[in-house]
Order: sequence, then C-alpha cells, then structure tokens
Amino acid sequence: MSGFLKWIVWTVFAAVGLHFVLVWLVPYVLMGAVIIGASQQNGVNEIYQAPKVDQTSRTVVRPAPDLAYTTCAFDLRKGALAVTMPKSETYSSVSFFADDTVNFFALNDRAVEGDSQEIILMRESDRSTIVPPTAIGVRAPTTKGLVLFRRVIPFDDAWPAIDAERRKADCRLIQG
Repeated sequence: MSGFLKWIVWTVFAAVGLHFVLVWLVPYVLMGAVIIGASQQNGVNEIYQAPKVDQTSRTVVRPAPDLAYTTCAFDLRKGALAVTMPKSETYSSVSFFADDTVNFFALNDRAVEGDSQEIILMRESDRSTIVPPTAIGVRAPTTKGLVLFRRVIPFDDAWPAIDAERRKADCRLIQG
C-alpha cells in the first residue's frame, strides 16, 4: 500500500471516529450546560420561575414569547424528587429530560385530574421510594437532568393569572 493510500485510509478512519465521538458527546455537553445554567438560577432540586419572555430572553434557545417557563435542574443522588404539576386554565405541560437530552416523560394538564398531579421522580435503581396511589412514579435513566414546565399565555393581559397559576408548581427533594 502506498504512503498516499495509507494516509487516505487513516484520514477516513480518523474522520469516522471523530464523527461518532462528536455525535455521542454533543448532547451531553449541551445538556450539561443547560443543567448548570438552570441550577445557577435557583439551585439543584429547586423550582425556578423564569421571568416573562421578551426580546432579550435567551436562557432557552429561541424561547416562545407566548409561553411561561419554569425549570428544575435535578440531581437524584440524594434521593427522589416530588414534582407537582398544577392544573391550569390554559394548556400547560411538564417534561423530564435526561442528561443526554432525551425526553423520558411528559404530561400535559389535560391528563391532570383534580387541582394538581404529583410525580415522583426516582433513579432507575431506586426500590425504596414509596409512590402514593395518587402520584405517578417515573424512573429517570440518568441521575441528573431537567424538569421543564411550560404554560401557554394566550394574551398579554393574562400574564398575572398565568404567573400565579404556575407558581403552584413544585419540585422538592424527598429525603430518604
């Protein structure tokens, strides 16, 4: 095999290897930055009520101005998390993201019976956390991640009511 052909083969192998490393690594790096940013707002395993979105908002890439955002960066190493999703007048949802950007659970307000729905978030290996009969038990594929609440703001004058409703959401550590 000539020197030039060896160079081409090694270059192709290096390019393919680098491609696979980047495809695997980029979601973890991006989500890691999002989790760090969210945890700096209000801490880990704590709810953060983001201000109303305007033209200067960039904590979420291209945030929608007709949505109210609430986040909770989670770390399940100290125990399970109790997440409360309140029912609302306008459409709302809660989504759970693993540290590799995978959305592993979502619930919208139409599935909530009563005033709110409690969701118990725990590690895959957790066998000691008791999930109450009225709660939904969810096993996270990773110990760190993000809970994202979104609530529709149908018109600007609705913001005070929407803000009051979303403040009923909760994200708290259950001590084991």
